[in-house]
Amino acid sequence: MAEAFLSQKPKRFRIDSSLGAEIGRSVTDFLKTRGWTQTAGDQYELLWQARPVRVSEIADHPAGCFFNHLPGFMALTTKSRLAETVAAARTRLRGTQAAGAFRCLPETYILPQDLGRVRSAARRNPEALWIRKPVGSARGIGVNMVEDLEKMETGDGWLVQEYLARPHLLDGHKYTLRLYVLLTSVDPLLLYLFDEGFAKRASRPFSTAQEHLADRFRHLTNPDVLRDDPEVPTSALNLTLGQYRERLRAEGSDDEALWRRLRRLVWATVNAAREPMLAIGAPVRAECEGCFELFGFDVLIDENFDPWLLECNLSPSLAVEADADSGPARDEAEIKTRLVLECLELVGAGEGAPEPSGDPVDRAVQRAVDEDRKHGGFERLQPETIEDGWQLMALPRPSDLRVAKAFDSAVAPHCPRPRPTEDVVFHTLDDGVVVLGRGGELLHLNAIGGYTWLSCDEGDDPETIVRRLQLQFPNDTDRIRHEVFDAIGGWCHLGLLRDPTFLPVTEDNEDEADLEIKERVSLPRIGWNNEFIGRCLGLPFAVRCAEPETKARFDTLLLGFKDLEAAALNLVFDIERDDTEFVLRENGHEVVRATDTGELAAEMIRRIRTQAVKTRGGVAVVSGSVLSGTGTNAFYLGLGVGPAANAEGAGLEILPGPWIVHQDGRFEQIPGWRIGGPVVTIDHLMMAGDGAGEADLQPLPRPEALRRLVGEGLTGVPVLNADTLATLVRWLRSTQCFLVSDSWDFVL
Repeated sequence: MAEAFLSQKPKRFRIDSSLGAEIGRSVTDFLKTRGWTQTAGDQYELLWQARPVRVSEIADHPAGCFFNHLPGFMALTTKSRLAETVAAARTRLRGTQAAGAFRCLPETYILPQDLGRVRSAARRNPEALWIRKPVGSARGIGVNMVEDLEKMETGDGWLVQEYLARPHLLDGHKYTLRLYVLLTSVDPLLLYLFDEGFAKRASRPFSTAQEHLADRFRHLTNPDVLRDDPEVPTSALNLTLGQYRERLRAEGSDDEALWRRLRRLVWATVNAAREPMLAIGAPVRAECEGCFELFGFDVLIDENFDPWLLECNLSPSLAVEADADSGPARDEAEIKTRLVLECLELVGAGEGAPEPSGDPVDRAVQRAVDEDRKHGGFERLQPETIEDGWQLMALPRPSDLRVAKAFDSAVAPHCPRPRPTEDVVFHTLDDGVVVLGRGGELLHLNAIGGYTWLSCDEGDDPETIVRRLQLQFPNDTDRIRHEVFDAIGGWCHLGLLRDPTFLPVTEDNEDEADLEIKERVSLPRIGWNNEFIGRCLGLPFAVRCAEPETKARFDTLLLGFKDLEAAALNLVFDIERDDTEFVLRENGHEVVRATDTGELAAEMIRRIRTQAVKTRGGVAVVSGSVLSGTGTNAFYLGLGVGPAANAEGAGLEILPGPWIVHQDGRFEQIPGWRIGGPVVTIDHLMMAGDGAGEADLQPLPRPEALRRLVGEGLTGVPVLNADTLATLVRWLRSTQCFLVSDSWDFVL
């Protein structure tokens, strides 16, 4: 970096055994010749290790230290999170040309919640093959073909993917490409693809015959699996990426066209994870300037030369895996040594750890320029050189635009003006703004968040919103800038905002898979009011954790935790951590272990909801439908009263029901109604729609039912508030919804 932005620190480095003996020696020699001193202690300015770096470790070191990990990487490196990350991006870009960039992952179903869906998909396509994988493991552990979905183990921690049964073959063998991807900054996005890698071949000829489905040596390409095959030595299996491309050219294939597709796949995938990574790394944004992440992307090429992403590996193996003293072993050692040394050179480790000073955006631009000067075999992936490159970003940051300008980009965009999409419903309340998204997202925004949202609705760009708020908060200008851009970026990531000129809709081409994605994807709660989310769950609970940063991480990811008096608690969760895993205990009993905090939080939510249903006895609070033949836009409102439901908790006036609620807020009781017991449970909702007869009873997706309830029925109800909407969302999760013909007669 330029001297204006740096001052030198001590130069101490620590590396673990993940580099392997040979490459570890090369790295040690490289750093020592540049003035670094090796240490085994906790005080260092450069750390390279296989284990993820905790946010607290980054926070405990001065800004500018080098770490080979970035916060939020699990949005890519955990298989289930990767599927959700890509699916969310597809949903965000629905109806646009850019959406095609995210049709790069095999259809993925997370167990056990998607068991019914995958079995339905198998019945629709009986010729399809399926493969089951552990959510969090690596090295091929636990990966197997599924011969019978009906008999498959369906516990937590697994996913099923449609097997890509028509791969391009090398000498009759299946293969995957190992690409090395370097991310040196998330804001701005600085992303690189290494010019070398490997084509990893299975050890036995490819076959999908029934008798070969259980043969892992035909279907997997992991070296850790194949070294157990007595028939073929490991060194005979792999080609370098350079050798692979030469072979394609010799066969008359266009390797440059394939490389362009691979570049776009890498760019799209990392962009899909950018907003979740920014949200998780926000508490240590300044300290992350020396962080970087080296991923191993495993990609399968099908018979049409289309690339399919199989997984993104954290801390890819850098040890030499080919048989010792063989030609492939020498090639592998040379490539991996160059990979690591040029990575360290690119991030600036050869110059020593910097002391960040000056404007953060100026530093980011200078960093990009410096990296480009010494990139070696790393190719910088630029949005202007990727098809739809800018559109694949949820929201370009000012630093992205400044970097593009520094490189004289002729196609650098303007700052987008995201506006609410047509299928988003939002209401202004006394305590902020409530937003209801097409995918069922419910956001309760505080005063600043609500102002930002309403400004977007009026067509203001983020920079204008930032300047206005900075006038109100002159002592927090940097914080305001980051929070406004992160909030708007998060809403764009969720598909709630979109700039129609920056990202034009070309056609409504959603398929069945797109619609299913909206129902099942669990999206990050970026920008949510955490205390409000806790209230939405409707159940007192507490979370205890000995590590404050771990608890804060859960808070950032999913929930607003509010410790209550022990006597009032239904659930107490304890989070512990051993060397490699988090342990979740519910009321003292261990319930799950996971390496991914996102998985742990998802399990926590599932248990809270389950307990809430048990505690509340299936209480239904609101049921609505626009009635035909009334001459007004009135709707049918059924109210049920249960042991835990009351006027204060439900946010609704408790009335004996059902009633007709008119748009002007008048309540008209339906005569002759009798309640058969103290608790009324309404578990079916029918809403009027287009149709020609009784046969037109159709399932209605819950997000659409919610949108109809709020948009058509509750607009004029005087008791509309955040708690009312939260109650609706909570009830709809256990309600079956249907669309019926306008011509039906409602018999009440």
